[in-house]
Amino acid sequence: MAEITFPTVKALLEDAEELQDAVRCTFRCPVTQASVVATGPLEKGRELADVCSGDTSLIGSLRSALSGLFSAALGAAPDETPVRLAEGVASPYSDEERKAGIVLAFKSVSDQFVYDPQGERWITSEGASELMTDFDRQLRLAPIRAERDRKLASRMLVEIARADGQVTPTEWSFLASFIPGDLSSVDTYMEKPRLTAEDFSQASRGAARDTMVMLAWALAHVDDHLDEAEDERLLGYADKLKVPRERALALRDYARTHLLENALLRAYPKGKVSAGERKEAQALAEQLGLGEAGFAAAEAAFKQRYGLA
Repeated sequence: MAEITFPTVKALLEDAEELQDAVRCTFRCPVTQASVVATGPLEKGRELADVCSGDTSLIGSLRSALSGLFSAALGAAPDETPVRLAEGVASPYSDEERKAGIVLAFKSVSDQFVYDPQGERWITSEGASELMTDFDRQLRLAPIRAERDRKLASRMLVEIARADGQVTPTEWSFLASFIPGDLSSVDTYMEKPRLTAEDFSQASRGAARDTMVMLAWALAHVDDHLDEAEDERLLGYADKLKVPRERALALRDYARTHLLENALLRAYPKGKVSAGERKEAQALAEQLGLGEAGFAAAEAAFKQRYGLA
């Protein structure tokens, strides 16, 4: 999934209705004409820059893209219908605060969309099933629905972020963008003890466990300190979730390939290659452990899928 920006979200916006402390949006796919309704929270002081990455680096872009996916997967956006503003009451929110709410609304349903770089637009998964990665399909086919599973997945992600003993302000903001609840939720999760085998045993049975492992791999690969010990930690999570090692490694490949896909989306803006960003994608492939051959295979598959020469 590509980085979520306000211009690309606005292009889908058919209607936005401001309610009390929230904005209810209708997003329409330009291909299938299917509409998706979502609600984004409004908060004084939270502006567009707070929910869209200001970091234009590759890692910043990857974190921004994952933020939308994690937000949808973990249910960070509220599901309840908020109370409407009384007629004639002036809105207390600025234009930038409303834009932030619209972006958060889209993030809450972003797992239903894929990015089309040719048209520089988001389209529903039904409109472009051939553009979906294995990562996208796993999220779609095995969402994390149960509240206890979402909390467990959140704790897993926080443990990964704090694995080196510290969490930078950038990492904290990243976690705050998708951990369910208010901003204090990050601190609450930080204060929890390490997960135990008993914690993992409480997870619902089924393929949602695979999704939890896959999300953990994705975060670990953009968190700058993935090493052999961290690799074993994630395989340990999979083991405690009763996900076979072979499947866990396949889920790691889903995450790696998905991240590289995002780098390739940057490297081929409007379908034309950008030499500098392609080099960044090559470097990312090396960092992900895919190597030159893995990059070549991923690039060839990417170009074929998007019809690029």
